[in-house]
Amino acid sequence: MPASRYETLTSGEIRYTQPEALNDPFEARPGADCEREEDHLETAQAEALFRLKLPTGLPADLMMVGQAYDLKGGGATALLPNVLYEEVNRRYGILSLSTVFDDLLMWSHYCVGHNGFLVGFNSNHPMFKRSENAATAAMPTPLQAVQYLQHRPELRAPVTTLPEFVRSLFFIKGPKWDYEHEWRHLRLLNEATRVIPGPDGKHAVHLFSYEPEAIGEIVLGARLQRDVAQVILDTRRRRYPHARVKQLLLDPRQFRLRDRDLIADPT
Repeated sequence: MPASRYETLTSGEIRYTQPEALNDPFEARPGADCEREEDHLETAQAEALFRLKLPTGLPADLMMVGQAYDLKGGGATALLPNVLYEEVNRRYGILSLSTVFDDLLMWSHYCVGHNGFLVGFNSNHPMFKRSENAATAAMPTPLQAVQYLQHRPELRAPVTTLPEFVRSLFFIKGPKWDYEHEWRHLRLLNEATRVIPGPDGKHAVHLFSYEPEAIGEIVLGARLQRDVAQVILDTRRRRYPHARVKQLLLDPRQFRLRDRDLIADPT
């Protein structure tokens, strides 16, 4: 994340982001089983959604997507995908994680040209286990790998399980993104610890608190300024004394990053 986000460590809160606020325009937008012209795709998606026998366990306002519209009512069909999309963005947030820490492109895209830092979470921490909350417990395994496919997932009838339905919305992306090796964790946005206005003026920022033990590692970017690095190290000493710390460096011979342990084994 960018250097300006060091408050993620100082506050012990991290954002779960609405699909619409992420950088892939296909987020939470499944395809349709049709061979129509592109400008009729929304209608085809609407008809596909209407034909679905939606799985049990969906919130009532998502269940209405397949029930509250009469397809014979003219323009109503074009509204169905938008209703689903709006409800998904209102209800769910995504925490995007990765299994790699030294990818050049991701450091360039997400850390302002390597002037940032990375937080490594412990995937075995209870925050990633199934919630006891009845609404969240209906979700699939909370921490799950993203699958990269050439074709958009299609919502076909019948969708027999809730995990199958949710997977098609949140856990499938196009192959251009496979270098990210992404894993995702879903939360209900109404469970956020704190909500603040978003920088784009449209999407509120939903922050969720986490326990210090959830963090196992901190990685400093190759261009991270020394004063910011010192703030992060001081915060680590106070809140995360168990966490390892790495510094990324430019490899002297190859176009790649290499890492150096600053604090290899705090114990």
